[in-house]
Amino acid sequence: MKILFLAAAAFLLLSISAFAQGDPDLGVPDSLIVDSVSVPSGTTNIIVRCYITYDDSIGSYNVPISWFPRESNVYPRTHSQYYYPLYDTWQFFFDTTLVTDGLLRQIGIYDIGFDTTGSPPPVPVVPSNNQRVHVWTMHFVNLNGAYDGIVTIDTVHDTRNGSLWFGDVEGLHGWAPKFKKGKIRIGYVVSADDITHPIEYALNQNYPNPFNPSTQIEFAIAKSGFVTLEIYDILGRDIKELLNSNLDVGQYSIIWDGTNNASQDVPSGAYFYKLIANDFVQTKKMLLIRAQWTQNLKKYVT
Repeated sequence: MKILFLAAAAFLLLSISAFAQGDPDLGVPDSLIVDSVSVPSGTTNIIVRCYITYDDSIGSYNVPISWFPRESNVYPRTHSQYYYPLYDTWQFFFDTTLVTDGLLRQIGIYDIGFDTTGSPPPVPVVPSNNQRVHVWTMHFVNLNGAYDGIVTIDTVHDTRNGSLWFGDVEGLHGWAPKFKKGKIRIGYVVSADDITHPIEYALNQNYPNPFNPSTQIEFAIAKSGFVTLEIYDILGRDIKELLNSNLDVGQYSIIWDGTNNASQDVPSGAYFYKLIANDFVQTKKMLLIRAQWTQNLKKYVT
């Protein structure tokens, strides 16, 4: 498959105002939704999820994000964590945090190359039937855990790439989706209105990966019940039990510090984490790289 040529990329990034006039988004308006979260005082690392709803295919996007108040010392950490279909099928996506400018710049372009028969590839972003699709997660830092208050996450105009827009797969049209701003409430009691209830189970890829010395595992529980989350090595041996309890419906995050059940550091290598919740079972792979361990790295990375 050919890589999307640079001229098309430049056309998308620099001339959006020209082709946005031919807005093909004639069905239900597409939306970009930034989650709102509430965390206790002293929290230093904060997860904020981003969702897209759409009824047609999206082949590119420009998502400039800012946060207010700027003096809060709460800001996004490079880099965001991406999920399917972006992570597995898109040719080009990146994010850059410009703290002094108050800007998180996010760009993505799908590879519109052709196969050997001259036909375009299947569109990777299938219609979502207006259900929320979790496309990426932003990771915010609360410097020294010192700030208590509300930080608003909103879209802004980027002087380089323009305002918020989505583009079609052919690179011919662009349009401005609806945007729902998010809020980070630090030091606030979580109310029922603040809780986003997932409609399905999910086990996300750990972040960061590879990691040293710790990593974060996010998952969603769609039905209350007994949940286990365990770490195994490549031989299937039980390394660490991270969770073994009843959980309510909701989004969760757990840190694994690279130790076993005896609180001893485990060696570098590939490990698996397995989530069991009611009838849902899923396993994912991760890589722990301790200092001075670099041999055979590529064979472990998927």
